[in-house]
Amino acid sequence: MIDFRYHLVSIVAVFLALTVGIVVGTTTLNGGIVETLRVSSDKVIRDKRALEAEVKDLRTAVTRRDEFATAVGDQVIAGQLSGRRVLLVATPDAPAEVVNGLSRRVAAAGGTPGGVLRLRNDFLDPAKNQVIDDVVVNVVPPGVTLPNGTPSDRAAVELAAALLQLPGSPALSSDAAARVLGGFMGADLVAFEPPAGADPAVAAPPASLAILVTGGSDGKPLDDAGRLRQRAVLTLARALDLRSAGVVVAGPATAAEPAGLLAAVRDDRSLSDRVSSVDTADTAYGELVVVLALREQAAGRSGRYGQGPGSQAAVPGSTSP
Repeated sequence: MIDFRYHLVSIVAVFLALTVGIVVGTTTLNGGIVETLRVSSDKVIRDKRALEAEVKDLRTAVTRRDEFATAVGDQVIAGQLSGRRVLLVATPDAPAEVVNGLSRRVAAAGGTPGGVLRLRNDFLDPAKNQVIDDVVVNVVPPGVTLPNGTPSDRAAVELAAALLQLPGSPALSSDAAARVLGGFMGADLVAFEPPAGADPAVAAPPASLAILVTGGSDGKPLDDAGRLRQRAVLTLARALDLRSAGVVVAGPATAAEPAGLLAAVRDDRSLSDRVSSVDTADTAYGELVVVLALREQAAGRSGRYGQGPGSQAAVPGSTSP
């Protein structure tokens, strides 16, 4: 909003300055009109300078907020995820630096990173439904009931079963989990990066919590294919939640704008009442919020955090505005 006002005032100032120049160059207007235009132009210029100062102050405040979060963040979240294994799931547009930053924060909070599942574009492509369905049929684990619906619906259940375990419920055997993951990786539908130091030939132990990381939105309406891609990710978020102690969907601020994944999560009450969302995950402050939201998920609560549309509070436990 401040940037829009800043540019609007700048444009108005330019046109007023041109108007004054034209008026001064003519002899048909009297001095009173010229003086009025000069006063108006001066006021616009002062307003522009005031907005410039306000923008500078806000940018400084954000920078210092993140400097503070960077300096004390690890102490703030220490022990918050002790005994928890956390899986990260990244959409194709998820920034690598955000995924890596969240993985580091999970470790700093006492949690165990459970690896990164990266969704390939083909996994979300409706034109690849037959490929996805073939994999689903070939690797269906024993004891896992697949839903009716699209191939993406069934694929989400299989992947969640292979990588997550709801506390108190049995996990898939390591062989069954490796078969599921290997099938999807072999078809280039997903990639999996095991935790640092883990043997890539051995299936990683299932995680109990998950972070689903997404990229931003350009604000443009989604076409039919885009809506189907987004639906596939939302379906995966549901499957991850049903198979775990909790899920946080995280991304940059623009992900909460129209057509963004966080906006879709927040607009779906049946989903937002179960999973948490954080729209500042690309900042040091947001990384801490994701960790605290994970802890809250493990306690059976959810929330919408950050500063974008649909957020209810800055951090878990704070009062909604």
